[in-house]
Amino acid sequence: MTFALFIGLVLVVFCTAGFRRCSEDQILVVCGMEANRKDFKCVHGGGTFLWPLIQGDGYSDPEPMTISISQTDVMTSLKTPVSMHAGFTVRVSSEHGVMENAAAFL
Repeated sequence: MTFALFIGLVLVVFCTAGFRRCSEDQILVVCGMEANRKDFKCVHGGGTFLWPLIQGDGYSDPEPMTISISQTDVMTSLKTPVSMHAGFTVRVSSEHGVMENAAAFL
């Protein structure tokens, strides 16, 4: 009886330790052994089970970020020096192909 209670307790701890959740504004990236032979899988706004000690997890934030580039004294084709400034706003989409490309660099 005590052994069965111990095994039940171990199973409950194992199942709760392996479940990961993420909010709607995050992307959960699970790394490690996957059945479809990819290196990782992405979950957007939900939860998934991962095997403790075999798989790892990380979170990606798909919030927009701004990149600014400034360059001074750039020579044009007419040999005129100009200064330039560019600003870009980028964001990781929640589409599966884009999420997986971004997760490869996580």
